[in-house]
Amino acid sequence: MAKLPLEGVRIVAMPVVFAGPFATMLLADLGAEVILLESIQHFPSITRGYLPRPPQALVPTTGATFGGTGGIQTYVDHWAGDRPWDRFVMFLALGRNKLSCCVDITRPEGIEVFKRLIKESDVFLESNAPDAMEKLGLTYDVLKEAKEDIIYLSMPGLGCSGPHTNCSLFGAQLQALAGHTWLTRYPDLDPTTTQSLLFHCDASSGASAAFAILCALHYRNRTGKGQFIDLAQIETVIPHLGEAIMDYTMNGRVQEPTGNRHPAMAPHGVYRCRGEDRWAVLSVSSDEEWQ
Repeated sequence: MAKLPLEGVRIVAMPVVFAGPFATMLLADLGAEVILLESIQHFPSITRGYLPRPPQALVPTTGATFGGTGGIQTYVDHWAGDRPWDRFVMFLALGRNKLSCCVDITRPEGIEVFKRLIKESDVFLESNAPDAMEKLGLTYDVLKEAKEDIIYLSMPGLGCSGPHTNCSLFGAQLQALAGHTWLTRYPDLDPTTTQSLLFHCDASSGASAAFAILCALHYRNRTGKGQFIDLAQIETVIPHLGEAIMDYTMNGRVQEPTGNRHPAMAPHGVYRCRGEDRWAVLSVSSDEEWQ
């Protein structure tokens, strides 16, 4: 079997929700040894499950339960089982190819174990609340003492500096703040009611973080130096709105949402058909397609 490009690279990660786990999933797919730093003393990462006690109404008639209750649709087969922390769909998707260890880093003994692990690693990635690492005493300067050339990536919603540093935001709120929600709403409805649960910013942040770490590893191979990467998640989604930003910058126009329409394709939309709740979706990009 061909050697994967990141084989031999060890990444210690404390990621939560989607963006950080997605970043480390991509790096693990490239061959990196990704070790999740988790805790049984505190509530586990939301990536392992939104609801530790699923509603009783969904309990199957047989089988083990978690906390005396049953299953929910976010678990495999709609069933939490006796190990729900290993059955949450998002965790199974994003946790592939990863290792895990439990360390209580709120205790001095846990900090010592953590620093020993960092000393034998190449990258540390975290996607927690903006001030979480500072409260734990695990900033870049501290970890650099344990590993001089460590690559440390932090990815809070609005970055590690500036007037909004301590705002805890994730995908949906960051998209609204960037203007993504405004542009993807339906033009005849209020923006707060039009969008389903969508986390575009989480995906763009995860991919950007993985790419940034690849660049940092390349830089370290050339120079022998590690670095701190301040990755503001909102800055990864703003470039996806380039057309709207340029239209305002150059023409003074504020773009409005187009609903199901398209600026260069016609017909393009969802059209009502004869009958009850019957619809046709058409997306035509050329005369040849229309024919």
